[in-house]
Amino acid sequence: MTSVALRGPGSYPYRALLLFRPFDDSFRMKSPVTTLRLFAAALALVATSCTVTRNYADATVTLHTSGGTELGVSTPGGVVFLGNTARSGEVDMTVWFGDGPSIEASIIEPIGSGLYLAQGEIRFPTVEVAFISPQPGDRVFARGRTGAETWEIELFPTEDPRVQGMSFRSAQDLPRDISQVGAGVFWIDPETDRRALIGLISGRVLLSDGTEYIAAVGCEGLWRLIANRRDDSNEGRWTYRDDIL
Repeated sequence: MTSVALRGPGSYPYRALLLFRPFDDSFRMKSPVTTLRLFAAALALVATSCTVTRNYADATVTLHTSGGTELGVSTPGGVVFLGNTARSGEVDMTVWFGDGPSIEASIIEPIGSGLYLAQGEIRFPTVEVAFISPQPGDRVFARGRTGAETWEIELFPTEDPRVQGMSFRSAQDLPRDISQVGAGVFWIDPETDRRALIGLISGRVLLSDGTEYIAAVGCEGLWRLIANRRDDSNEGRWTYRDDIL
C-alpha cells in the first residue's frame, strides 16, 4: 500500500492510503494479454460446470490488461473503469452471465476525468447510472468480484469539509487487493428500490486525526459516459443472449 502526502481544502493536511498501485507506464506483466485469455477461458470451463441460476447476470466486470487486473462496471454506455493497470491498448473482459463467464476482447478508450471505457461485441448485463451525490441516510453499497465469488459491503456517505469528492465509511472491511480497484458504488432508489451506479472505488483517505474514509470517483466523472455513449439505436451490432433479454 502506498502512502501519499496530500492537503485538503483550507489547512487540513491528510494522507491518502492508496488501495491500488499508482499507474506506471514502465510496468508490464511478464505474461501477455493472450496468456490471460487462455487462463480466463480455462476459468470459464470450470465455472460453467457448476450449478448456477440461469437468470442471474452481473454487471461487475473483471478487466485483464497488460499491467494486471482491475474491476469495472457494465453500463448502457459501455464498461467503465479507472485505468489503474493500463490506459491504452488491448483489454480482455470477463463478463458473468447466468450460465457462467464469457471472455470478450476490446480496446481501452479514455473518456476523461480519469475514466476509461471498453465496449463488447455482445450485449452485456448492465446497470443504469445515477448522477447524484449520496446523502447521509441513503442506501449505498459497494460490490466487487474475486474470480467466481462476489462481495458486497454497506457504505455510509460522509460529509467532511477536509475531503473533496465522494467518500464513505463502512462497518465492514473493504478488500485491499489492488485487483478490486474500480469496484462499483451503487445507490438504491428509495422510490423504485432499484440499484444504480454512482461511482467507482478508487482508494482510501486517512486524515491526520486517524479518521479513514473510502474514496470513490463519482458523478463528477461519470457524466462523461453520456457524452461518449454510442448510438444504441443500431440493434444489429449486438449479439443477444436469452439470459439477459
